Amino acid sequence: MKRKATHRVLRGVLIATVLVASLVTGASHKSRVAGATDCDTAFQNYLNADSNYEIARLSYFYDVPSNCTQTCPASSGSSNQNCVQDCTSRYTTFGQAQISMFSLALDTCTPFSIDQCAQARGMVDACRAQWQYESQTYTDPDELSAAASRYMACWEASKIDSCQ
Repeated sequence: MKRKATHRVLRGVLIATVLVASLVTGASHKSRVAGATDCDTAFQNYLNADSNYEIARLSYFYDVPSNCTQTCPASSGSSNQNCVQDCTSRYTTFGQAQISMFSLALDTCTPFSIDQCAQARGMVDACRAQWQYESQTYTDPDELSAAASRYMACWEASKIDSCQ
């Protein structure tokens, strides 16, 4: 049980670090134009990172074993080492995908016209409907946190905060 609590604390620290770094970096990048060649490319890069995050999320939460702390054998044999190594690899991939998703969400362009702000509002509404992190859909607090992260990255990619 203690191992599971430690794992959750470490996961929470990773997620909190990513969120804080994204918010701090995002505040300094609000007025910047996308670092990609154009706005469409920047948004496509974000969508690709979002897709990679979803793949990593599904692998981490639903691949076999789905709960590494409880499923990996307690023995010190090679099967335990392979199980732990696989879980660690999936967790690392999940964390890297989250960092990439937030980073590329910061690179999308800031809306400057009424039409672009309407599109940004539509995007935020679609994100809220898709991730439903505020509903009772997710019973696992870690998966709820992953859905909330995805929603927050989508919010940042929309640049809705620059619209009135």
